[in-house]
Parts: sequence; C-alpha cells; structure tokens
Amino acid sequence: SWIGMGAVVRQLLSVGAYSVVGAGAAVVKNGGEHTAVIGVPAQ
Repeated sequence: SWIGMGAVVRQLLSVGAYSVVGAGAAVVKNGGEHTAVIGVPAQ
C-alpha cells in the first residue's frame, strides 16, 4: 500500500491487491478486494 502525504486510513481491515492514496485522501472502509478511496488518488 502506498499512502501519500496527509492521508488518513480508518477502519482498514485488509488490502486485496493494492491501494493507492494520494495527498488529502482518506480510506474510510475496505471491504477486502475493493477499497473505498475518498479524495485525490495518486498513481
């Protein structure tokens, strides 16, 4: 997993393949294979 600057991870249960979070983005819920990403994702 790659977490950018100012990123916030909440209730992170598990990561399927990968998750990318950009600056100011927040992962609020992870269902396993799919990750809910809010904000601006970075690649």
